[in-house]
Amino acid sequence: MSTSSSAKEPSLSIAGRLLLGEFVVYVALSMLLASRGLSADYVFVGLLAFNLVVAVFIAKAARALGKRAFLYGLISSLPPGALFAFFRLWSHQLWSRLDQDRRIS
Repeated sequence: MSTSSSAKEPSLSIAGRLLLGEFVVYVALSMLLASRGLSADYVFVGLLAFNLVVAVFIAKAARALGKRAFLYGLISSLPPGALFAFFRLWSHQLWSRLDQDRRIS
């Protein structure tokens, strides 16, 4: 199943940081382009392209946590799916660490 549930999965934290940065940059660039009267369509295409990097890290994290990597990677190819998959894996990791800590106590 999982090799080490107590350790934090590095791919999941990298995916979370990239996901957050992706949305911050998208919103900032969209607002900047809108204030200058330009279309933000190319920024959205860039967001979709960069989101594939996030999907790879989410798939790696899913594999490390014993989940179906292909399924999580496929869901994560679009930004809303990436948010869903990230929080699903993050909550699984959190609950398994809490359960493991409870068994130790």
